[in-house]
Amino acid sequence: MTQILLHDNAYTRIKDQLHAISDDIVPVTFKDDGTFWQEGKAIEMEALKADAAWMSNDFFRSDASRTFAIAVLKSETISWMQTASAGLDNDFFKNVMEKGVRISNSDAQARAIAEFVMAQVIDHYQPTEERREAQRSRKWKRFGFREIYKTRWTIIGFGNIGSEIGKRARGFDAHVTGIRRTPGDHPYADAMTTLDALPTLLPESDVVVLACPLTAATTSLVDAGFLAAMKDGSTLVNIGRGGLVDEAALLASLDQGKPDHAILDVFAIEPLPEQSPFWVHDRVAVSAHTSAFGSGTRDRGDELFLENVEKFLGGDPLRNEVDPSRV
Repeated sequence: MTQILLHDNAYTRIKDQLHAISDDIVPVTFKDDGTFWQEGKAIEMEALKADAAWMSNDFFRSDASRTFAIAVLKSETISWMQTASAGLDNDFFKNVMEKGVRISNSDAQARAIAEFVMAQVIDHYQPTEERREAQRSRKWKRFGFREIYKTRWTIIGFGNIGSEIGKRARGFDAHVTGIRRTPGDHPYADAMTTLDALPTLLPESDVVVLACPLTAATTSLVDAGFLAAMKDGSTLVNIGRGGLVDEAALLASLDQGKPDHAILDVFAIEPLPEQSPFWVHDRVAVSAHTSAFGSGTRDRGDELFLENVEKFLGGDPLRNEVDPSRV
């Protein structure tokens, strides 16, 4: 018998597929009111004996998320946890791993984030508002636009998300350089290197994408020196974490015209305070940490969890298992 702790909504979606994997799976569900249920009966947190846990997207939208997190931290039986998040910079994950729990993160959002990035860059390159205004005014006007073709992209963090962005940028015939800890050939990049190469890359990069985790090495990576080295007319995209950017330095540099445009989906403080100058800056596109909210993200997350349940039960390597040294 394998007990799996998961949100009630998630279990409702996948129960048929879950039990098709094994008849020995026993779900332990938690609801938005903070209660836990097993085999139709409410149970106390102290009675949980789950072997695995799933922090699905439902968890992150639940009023009972803190209760679930406490249950995982208190558990003496959970040996594996799947999370719907890609980044693991929250101390919760470190604390869970220190208990000896294996964690696998998610790549379900990678495709959605990649489409978001391409859409935002294209929106900046194309005179969309001018075209709409011409249509509203019934004026037959022609507008030139910048192509992605032959632009140079530097993608910092070339994991599941960064590589999907690189794949799409190369589809537009852009030149893509991926940056990660261990460089090497990659099918979605023209070149691969490490952070040490940034001083050479930034002056020639038309688009710089932050898709890396927030660590001691990447905190405030985008500082005054980074920004000063960027190419005139370049675009900065942050879909990683707000802490990757020194926001005061970015605002000062934007006022000086470099980068030409910043696409910011994440911020140091979220929700972004109403008084933040980013809201009204004419060189900034603000979104509410929403790049992963694609129509297929949830279903891909469900599929990933089910795949890993089968691997967990069979003793096979988990997909996207995280190295504890990188948390």
